[in-house]
Amino acid sequence: MTITDEKRHEIITDNHDVGVRVFVSQESAGFKALHWHHHLEIVLVLEGQVTFRFENQEVLLKPNEFVAIGSEVIHSTTNEKNTSLVLQVPVTYLENYWKNCELLTFNVPYNPSEKASAKYQEIVSCLRQMTQIYVEKQPGYLLRFTGQMMEALYTLITTYSISVAPENVADQSRIKDLLRYIYEHYDETLTVKGLAERFHYHPDYLSRYFKEQAGLPLTRYLYQLRLQYVYQDLLHGTTAIETIFLQHGITNKKLGMQLFKEQYGTTPLKIRKHAQQSEVRLKSN
Repeated sequence: MTITDEKRHEIITDNHDVGVRVFVSQESAGFKALHWHHHLEIVLVLEGQVTFRFENQEVLLKPNEFVAIGSEVIHSTTNEKNTSLVLQVPVTYLENYWKNCELLTFNVPYNPSEKASAKYQEIVSCLRQMTQIYVEKQPGYLLRFTGQMMEALYTLITTYSISVAPENVADQSRIKDLLRYIYEHYDETLTVKGLAERFHYHPDYLSRYFKEQAGLPLTRYLYQLRLQYVYQDLLHGTTAIETIFLQHGITNKKLGMQLFKEQYGTTPLKIRKHAQQSEVRLKSN
């Protein structure tokens, strides 16, 4: 993920020929910290599992299941090894076809019976077909791709969308300021009390407010963000594990190790050994 001055705002480069971003994502187990962007995002899982957290809910996606995230909606993900289709449609693109599209959020069903509905499966089919069309790029692919995408968007918006009040969108700017600060200072000593004082909240209110907006406790989010950087250093360096923990603000090694295993399904040492073995295999080929 590219980070700019708008910390935790995800920068997306559109596929210039179609005006949106569409790609197949292949990821190992991991975590993406809270972020947002000026796009409508649809993710369809093909293999593996991905858990999305947004708007105070947690959604587990399995193969042939999708989620739709509205523009500016703060979200994070935890995933097993997975392959997913991702479509990200800029607000500036969609507003030509749907008024006030920046206010759309989505109530996509998450129980098996509703996922089997004709409308849900129609969206799944369109997403699969449009991605295949884009990958193959046969003559006329721009027309075919746009047709499938528009069909998916029309069905999604008319079936599952909810318009949020403008004041609710504005209210999220407060937590975005908090998230930017946390991202810039994640490796320092951060406490709920200290953050509450800086942003002029009562600590109890900040704890409730953050959990309502982000879907998880503030202290847990801090650990998840720090462990994300620990994980990357394990993959690409040889620094001692205990030192890496300290460099990223984790002073309680026992708790850090416990949460790392919960987040990544294994220990830091095993992650490092696997990365080193993979590097050796690549060099020998």
